[in-house]
Amino acid sequence: MSVRFILANYVQPRFIPTRSGGNATYITDVDKTYLLCRETNYVYAKSPSWATDMGHEANYISMYRLNDHSNIIRSHEALYECNNNAIQFIKYLTKSTGSDWGFEDPRYIQWNDKPYLLFSRRDPNNWAKFNVCYGYFTKSLDFQMISTQPGKMQVEKNWQPIEAHPGICMYLFKPLTTINLFNNTYTTVHNHNLQSLRGSSNIIKYKDGYLGIYHRRDESFRYVHYLVWFDENLHIVQISKPFSFLGAMIEFNCYLGKRNNDLVVLLSVHDQILYEFVISETTVSDIYNDKLIDYNNTQKWLSTIYQHAVSVKNVAGALAIATFSNDPQVLCDALIRCKHDVVYSGIQMEYVKAQLLDNWHTCVR
Repeated sequence: MSVRFILANYVQPRFIPTRSGGNATYITDVDKTYLLCRETNYVYAKSPSWATDMGHEANYISMYRLNDHSNIIRSHEALYECNNNAIQFIKYLTKSTGSDWGFEDPRYIQWNDKPYLLFSRRDPNNWAKFNVCYGYFTKSLDFQMISTQPGKMQVEKNWQPIEAHPGICMYLFKPLTTINLFNNTYTTVHNHNLQSLRGSSNIIKYKDGYLGIYHRRDESFRYVHYLVWFDENLHIVQISKPFSFLGAMIEFNCYLGKRNNDLVVLLSVHDQILYEFVISETTVSDIYNDKLIDYNNTQKWLSTIYQHAVSVKNVAGALAIATFSNDPQVLCDALIRCKHDVVYSGIQMEYVKAQLLDNWHTCVR
């Protein structure tokens, strides 16, 4: 099914100026509000046609920053203190070392008045296997890991902690199944079929039931998103039409929260640029009733993302995002930066230049 609308055409996103805006969560219900944000040493760029066999998927290629020649993907979790709309870096809550991938995709939940964090993490003894680990966010601003959950599959990701259900996460989608982190037991909720969807955010209480965000990748590997409403028994009530947040190729969301009557969503673009969406109750109702239909301005939003990346001197991220652009001004600026800002190794810079030039020739024809 094609994407129905771009949410940014209805809700103004707020750019959050982190150093590398990967998948993120707010940590609330403690003495202050904190932002936990993933930092990586790589980005995903569009793969030029002559290098498709090198791509991460069919259309992507993984680009490593020049200051890290290891070709080992690293993922740190950076902790920021939030003060109104300003943020201040405090420390790395977790940091990958050696050949360790590190923690990623943080999801925050408060159970029994305790702040919990869930992460995905590659198995240190089997790089191809993902596990989910969880623990406390402590008063000393540390992560105290309780356990690593092996699950049933080779790749365990995207478990969704459920508000007001201590230890319970949405686990499988055909049939709809939960897992209890505290005793490693599984429960079939209902024989719903959401097999094509994957979990994104935590699941929150909303009105008389629950609400969560889900995603899938379409035929071009573009991420598309869905709101899913549940009743009080976690049976599915409604699935929204597919939408994009900003029209970007790679968008991911780990956090869904509430601020008064509004929803708050954190969105990462290409694991590099971070945005906050505050979605009004009226807009949520419009999504539920399929009233949002505007899919225009994709290139406008990509240009905005590019400028935000440049503004925080994230040139590697900016160039990667530009490989998906058809904006002549963005492409001209990016090609100049390719010449003066060497942020990738030689062959990787050639990939970027080739794709930018291909985009340029397409848009000026």
